[in-house]
Amino acid sequence: MPDQRLWIPELKIGLGLWYGTYAAGTHRQTKRLWLRWYDADGQWLMTDAELARHGAEAERQRAEAEHQKALAEQRRANDAEVQLATLKAKLRAQGIDPNGLLE
Repeated sequence: MPDQRLWIPELKIGLGLWYGTYAAGTHRQTKRLWLRWYDADGQWLMTDAELARHGAEAERQRAEAEHQKALAEQRRANDAEVQLATLKAKLRAQGIDPNGLLE
């Protein structure tokens, strides 16, 4: 294997040697040469641990985006309340009861 990879055409997947750190558990990380699968583009396929971390990170980012969206909606609601109060005050200053307009 000149490039330390072996393509298996029947499976449309390859097996090669990869050097890096593999997290075998929550605390154990081992840096060495590993046997690892790769795709037709030559990209290493994610391990179960990498998929789990990737999924957890994607979920964290989704939750953060939802939180930011909720904060923005709350700011818009607060701004609308301030504008409504300002308009009511202006109407009252002109002798108009704003509550009577809304009925």
